[in-house]
Amino acid sequence: MGPGAFGLSTSITFTINVATLIFLLRKRLGLLGGRKIAASLARTIIACSAMAAVVYPIRWSIPKAHNICILAVCVPTGAIVFIAVLWLLRAPELQELRGIKEEKIIA
Repeated sequence: MGPGAFGLSTSITFTINVATLIFLLRKRLGLLGGRKIAASLARTIIACSAMAAVVYPIRWSIPKAHNICILAVCVPTGAIVFIAVLWLLRAPELQELRGIKEEKIIA
């Protein structure tokens, strides 16, 4: 398999480990809020897809720029698109983020 075998074996081991730990945690704590987690994952996938749809063409439209210039353009653009999509989806995670920011300002 070559060098990819190490990465594949690590991924398989990690997946089995996480599945086992989730099973044991669920036995101990009961329900873990799977629907909330799935909804959050769906919102994140939608926001990531929109971000990629915006950033990818920008990245390839400036091919001869230095890497730092590409990062200076793509990272803020991606962050703005990601947060804007989450805001449009009314994601509760943004409210939590705002609460953390306010707590740090008060403290």
